[in-house]
Amino acid sequence: MKTRGSDPWVFVACFAVLVTAACARDAPPRSSAALVVDSAGVEIVTSDALGSERLCALADRPTLSLGTVEGDEASMLFFVRGASRLSDGRLAVLDNGSGEIRIFSRAGTHLRSMGRHGDGPGEFRIGRFIWVLPGDTLWVGDYRPWRYHIYSARGAFIRTVTPDPSYPNASRGGGVLANGASVNVRRLFSGPGDDFRRSESWSVEAHDVDGTLMRELGRLDGVRLGTWEGAGARMSTLFDPEPSIAAAGATIAIATAREPEIQILDGQFRLRRIVRWSDPDREVTAAHIQAYRDAVVARRGGRGSEDWSAVDESLVSDRRPAADLFPTTSGLMLGRDGRLWVRRYRRPGDDGRWMAFGSGGEFRRIHRGPLSLLSRLSVIARYGGSWRGIKPKVAAERGAIGTILYSDPRDDGYFQGDVHPEGPYRMEHGVQRGAVQDMPRYPGDPLTPFEGATAEAERYMVEDAPTIMKIPVLPLVDADSRPPAE
Repeated sequence: MKTRGSDPWVFVACFAVLVTAACARDAPPRSSAALVVDSAGVEIVTSDALGSERLCALADRPTLSLGTVEGDEASMLFFVRGASRLSDGRLAVLDNGSGEIRIFSRAGTHLRSMGRHGDGPGEFRIGRFIWVLPGDTLWVGDYRPWRYHIYSARGAFIRTVTPDPSYPNASRGGGVLANGASVNVRRLFSGPGDDFRRSESWSVEAHDVDGTLMRELGRLDGVRLGTWEGAGARMSTLFDPEPSIAAAGATIAIATAREPEIQILDGQFRLRRIVRWSDPDREVTAAHIQAYRDAVVARRGGRGSEDWSAVDESLVSDRRPAADLFPTTSGLMLGRDGRLWVRRYRRPGDDGRWMAFGSGGEFRRIHRGPLSLLSRLSVIARYGGSWRGIKPKVAAERGAIGTILYSDPRDDGYFQGDVHPEGPYRMEHGVQRGAVQDMPRYPGDPLTPFEGATAEAERYMVEDAPTIMKIPVLPLVDADSRPPAE
């Protein structure tokens, strides 16, 4: 913990390029997958990925870290929403704090920046993800509405591509193929549906290089929604599956999360391969449901805490139904080497893991990230130096289970002058009051970004709302901070 009167703890957004030595450097393991080709010419590759002892992990130290608290402004990163490596090893970073794409050398030196905040050509409202196409052309997502800004390898803005029909929100998955066609995913408005019986419908669409709709690749079922009288918000069915879609190179990967399999389409949108694995014991039990509820209560500081709300009560209510089976997946990634990365759905009490499959669908390794010390600790941070919501946001991203914010009298207390009621400065038992939602991302109602919270508005689920803090945040008054500080 920083002592009283020390410099503010200023968090800076940064990312690291990490080596996965055991995943990449060693020779490919001998595959135990079974390959079958059906009558339509579709390959079906089956393996026991989850039962495998082929493990890999990230190296203890990154090969390169970007981001700084002091120094060159171009290296000060905030709200990074995408990064990708160019063919010569340079790195493109999407920094939403400045609305810029920043290009760094392989050694981490800033080379150039392009873009800025705004609504014009090449300007960003909320940037989201970077795709690098052949020739190092950059396609950078932005919304609202959803669109792609395209830049040359030298940083020149080329054009903007907007999918037609328009997407009011960001695509919920997909990506850009090497030929410039994009795969975009929209959630179709499903109407009231308050009885948890009807699933959301997702449309997976392919758009040409100019944004015109080429075809719908399919419709997928999402979560089932509902509410009840007195509920704090509209809820999803607990442990309901949600699809994942990724696209890169000449490959499209689709996971419904309802079965342990991934459908692989080629650049012509033809089904070429199905990757399957064994995933037994998916039954959701009463113990799983109780473990989820206990975790929510603990994360929010208990039912008697000041932070506990009607929404929290609804999340753990007996009236919220649960799925019969756990989803199989919760994320997909496609590597440029053709490797498929599948994130297994994280059940209560489980650790997170990714399964790596080769370009032919054969199982390679299971990756488990390094255990972070922050996963057991709360971060104690001082007000000042940045927006108060940034500190718990970055702490949560790095694995902390909570954040305590304290005020230093050097900033706004007796060091500055007379305190209340004799003067305007904060007294020792006073605390700063205010929201810690992710305001820089978007202000207002967390569930209906950029639009009024009307009955017809499209809403995030509470647990998915990106601006709602995912860990408890408590203020600490000056008087209570003295014993630990001294």
